[in-house]
Amino acid sequence: MAATDRLFNPSRETARILARVAMIGPHAAALGRELFTRLGRPGNRALYGLASLVRTYPRADIEAVCERQLAAGCVSYTAVKGALARRAADAPVVVVPLTQAGPGIRAVEEYQDFWEQHSATEGIPS
Repeated sequence: MAATDRLFNPSRETARILARVAMIGPHAAALGRELFTRLGRPGNRALYGLASLVRTYPRADIEAVCERQLAAGCVSYTAVKGALARRAADAPVVVVPLTQAGPGIRAVEEYQDFWEQHSATEGIPS
């Protein structure tokens, strides 16, 4: 799109999206403002993407990646998302072993007694 064809006046929706991005952190807010400055209203799609990253990634990770991208002069939603995906892939996976006993797990006999009492009082539907 030609630079003369871009709309740079922010709408109420743009302000709302930028406020959501600002809730992530100051570097994410700066990246969002820079995205809007460079792309104008067509950049709202990238702002929506940036704001929705909190559904998948921790805010601290998003903020760290945004800080690094701004320092490098790379203002791109795609670059932020890619860096977050690489960071998540490199993170060690903690596997918690499953246990059959513990303070929050009742004995099997208690469950069996419950189901026997429940089935005797409820009856079996036909």
